[in-house]
Amino acid sequence: MSGSTSAAPEKTGRAITTHRLPASFLAEFCSGPISGESMGLLTRSVHSQRKAMLLAVMRELPARGHSADVLADVERSWAVLSAAERARPDVVDDVLMHPATGVWLVRTLRSLLGPDGDAGSELWYLRAIAAAAAIRTGVPFTMVLPFVRGVVCLPTVGVISQPPGATSQFVEMHTSAGCAVLRLDSETGATRFEDSDDFLPVQQHRVSASGIDLVVEIDDTNPYREFADPIPPRRMSAAQRTRWQHLLDDAWELLVDRHPGYARELAAGLRTIAPILDDRRMVGSSSNAAFGAVALSSKVSATALAEALVHELQHSKLNALLELVTLRVGDAGQRWYAPWRDDPRPLSGLLHGLYAFASVVEFWRLQRDQAGTAAYRREADYVFAHRRHQLRQAISAIESTPDLTEPGSRLVAEVSRRVARCAEASVPAEVTETVALIERDHRVTWRLRHVRPDSGYVDRLTTAWLHQRPAPPPVAASDGEVVPFLRSTTASARTSLLKTKITDPDRFRELLAQPSHGVSEGDVAFATGDLRQATAAYVDKILHGPTDVSAWAGLTVSMAARSPEGHALRTMPEVVFDLYNRLLDMDGSTDPVGLAGWLGAALPA
Repeated sequence: MSGSTSAAPEKTGRAITTHRLPASFLAEFCSGPISGESMGLLTRSVHSQRKAMLLAVMRELPARGHSADVLADVERSWAVLSAAERARPDVVDDVLMHPATGVWLVRTLRSLLGPDGDAGSELWYLRAIAAAAAIRTGVPFTMVLPFVRGVVCLPTVGVISQPPGATSQFVEMHTSAGCAVLRLDSETGATRFEDSDDFLPVQQHRVSASGIDLVVEIDDTNPYREFADPIPPRRMSAAQRTRWQHLLDDAWELLVDRHPGYARELAAGLRTIAPILDDRRMVGSSSNAAFGAVALSSKVSATALAEALVHELQHSKLNALLELVTLRVGDAGQRWYAPWRDDPRPLSGLLHGLYAFASVVEFWRLQRDQAGTAAYRREADYVFAHRRHQLRQAISAIESTPDLTEPGSRLVAEVSRRVARCAEASVPAEVTETVALIERDHRVTWRLRHVRPDSGYVDRLTTAWLHQRPAPPPVAASDGEVVPFLRSTTASARTSLLKTKITDPDRFRELLAQPSHGVSEGDVAFATGDLRQATAAYVDKILHGPTDVSAWAGLTVSMAARSPEGHALRTMPEVVFDLYNRLLDMDGSTDPVGLAGWLGAALPA
């Protein structure tokens, strides 16, 4: 950084930093956890991107019509950062690499490059970044920062809370001779920064097991901690913080003991965890903008936490790699079926899922053998088998696409080999059959929600049906088009019932004895294996609600695959759905099973 006083920083004359990956890097990356040295390569690449984005922000601001006061304020922040970098470049690097800094940079650049070019509402965070760097390096500065949602957040340093009843909406910060002081309003004197009752330092947790250390910030205050719009702080209670620390301790011991490669990778790459305190499900997320950060539900077990940390860091790694290596081409608008998602995904999203869930399959392959209760083993068998099956389906769909580059094909091939090695671990046949049913249900529901059939083919089918002629066979041009969320659907209990049947038989019997709201007769019959009754129940639902996507999916998975009806419904459920509803408007008495059988007779086996 250069301490320029112009509207935008001038070129410094420094050589452009280039990043080269050793020939062995991609093989190591594709095979699973990477070394600390390799994680360092990715980290340095992300650091260069952050500096480039910050420079782009500084250069775009004058061109977007911001006021002279805003530009002068930004220049002061830049000057402070430049001075801090000259004093301690490692500290400035650390502040720039904080995940929240990345989120802010991406949001600000998008705003600047958007239609109105206005990023003024969030430029306060640049002052916070500069102040944090100045406090840590001791460079002289004076800066006024606004309270945003009741706090001033200083990345890598901590937060200053707005005192109750305070008249000022700002805090004045000042450093001289290495001493930082703050003034909360004009009526009080200056207070040493670390002595203020309103200051809370960054909450870091340190844990060690067998010589492998993890140091991670547990972030419940930064406005960008969940990677989207700024959110208010949500301070954990002492009990909640203690529980999180205990969970991390237990999860870390598990990882070091049973998954040391992933533990070392996390030690090198994980930086912050943002607890999500109001979600009862296992929730984990990461962001391309926030390298090394994870947002997680707090209502988890140590095992679930360990899995989530491993899983989410894979996304951070792949996001960083995608800035250095091209894995796919021609991904313009095409959307794919991802067995682990309900929405259509771009090819890059499918690659993310393949890479991240490969680590999950490997994690559970080992966790299944951990001593525990019968219930634990049932759950572990289910998760392992389910994710393994999903990966097999996705690999089968993607491995021959011409849209992968040579490195992209290598990644998919290595994931395929990793999954194949996990095939040696057997699971009970009932589990294998159940996860196959669940995935089939998911795939059919996905097609019914997101695929629009070729209208010309539906026209030909309509004409043939009305004239009592055989169904014309489809041609290549009859393939449907993926249109995200073309049709709406209602929740189905089939998947949850099938999973419960495997993982918690006692609970399954309770649900059968007293079905809860939303559990249909067809879902119960399907889950218990009474496919004849399930078929009848789903047909009845379709007769009363012909656009009920869940009922059509239930009918599809209840039909015998080798029958003409089942063949048509599994091959092109969206065609049967649209054809039935079109004919219904014409004669009002079409039998959905008979229609599917008529179409199935025309399809190749």
